Amino acid sequence: MYWLRDWSETTFYFSEQHWSRLAYHIPLRGANAGAAVGFALGLPMALFRRPQPMARTIGAATTLFGVLGTTAMGVATVNKFQTLDQAGIVDRSYRLAHNWGQVKWDALSVAGFSFGFLFGPTSFGGRLRTGFVGMAIGTFAWAAQNAISKTHKTDVEALKNMVQ
Repeated sequence: MYWLRDWSETTFYFSEQHWSRLAYHIPLRGANAGAAVGFALGLPMALFRRPQPMARTIGAATTLFGVLGTTAMGVATVNKFQTLDQAGIVDRSYRLAHNWGQVKWDALSVAGFSFGFLFGPTSFGGRLRTGFVGMAIGTFAWAAQNAISKTHKTDVEALKNMVQ
């Protein structure tokens, strides 16, 4: 999946030492976590709530938690920027830029959201809901690929060796 690394670095280009990388990554992580939790909670809710179609219930739960996660992490981002000095921002941005697991997760979730929003069925209750369901599926795809390949451990070891 090295093509993905090249693609994500050219498509979502942020300087290694710039605050924009953190401003993009932190709220996106909230959206990822919220969408995944909403999708996981939406499945059992859809099985027990019969008045609405299952897809609409899953879409509503995924979108609600995705928006809540994005909002919470957006507030956390503003708070983090107020407590970090320029050196702290540069340090965190640099470490984020060279953490392949984080870059891969961001790219797969954005790809999932984009694919769901543009091409997904609207049976989840609209394009935005379908996009958040796609983001949850992208997050689960990252987790499954990560569990199968275990490549993140080699990347972390390479980062540790580079720092030493």
